[in-house]
Amino acid sequence: ASAQDLGGFFDGWFQSYELPDVQTSWSEEAGPAGARLRVHVTQLKGRFHFPLWVEWTSGGKVRRAMAVIRDSIQDVVFNVSGPVSHVRINPDKEVPGKFS
Repeated sequence: ASAQDLGGFFDGWFQSYELPDVQTSWSEEAGPAGARLRVHVTQLKGRFHFPLWVEWTSGGKVRRAMAVIRDSIQDVVFNVSGPVSHVRINPDKEVPGKFS
């Protein structure tokens, strides 16, 4: 029904007793249309597919966006309106596991 291979999703969530152990870092960079926020995601144990919410403050406003994580090491890039501060990864703890 979804036309997507869900094997990776089921392998991570249903074939193991472990939860994601994820290390993240972020940086700002110049982009063709302004600034960009780059979030680097490394899964330290296993390989899970999950939605990752990222929250940041830019121009005095709190913004949020979601990315789908499918790989053990993955970079996600968001266009932002100005300098970024106060980045939070998985802010509502919707995905169980350890995020640092």
